[in-house]
Amino acid sequence: SNVMPNGQGEAPLKEAKPQPPANKLYLRFRPDTCAFAREVTLGTLKKYPGSAPVFVKDEGEGRSYAVSADRRVSITEDLLEDLRCVVGAENVVAK
Repeated sequence: SNVMPNGQGEAPLKEAKPQPPANKLYLRFRPDTCAFAREVTLGTLKKYPGSAPVFVKDEGEGRSYAVSADRRVSITEDLLEDLRCVVGAENVVAK
């Protein structure tokens, strides 16, 4: 038995529930996000076409919007990594 003398056994490891695949992408542009970074970000979306909608919170302009349907993406680790390199990991969320 794996019960310790002090009465504390080892808890069985819980199976991690598989996360459902992300089906929405959220991006945030901060007030200091330059126009070039915004263009690169939107251009990056075109390289990963798919069915997931993309939502942008633009803190510089004080508005949020959905990116046009022709820029829907396939959420992959490559896409997320590309976007994180441009706008920072804290501004890229897939849910």
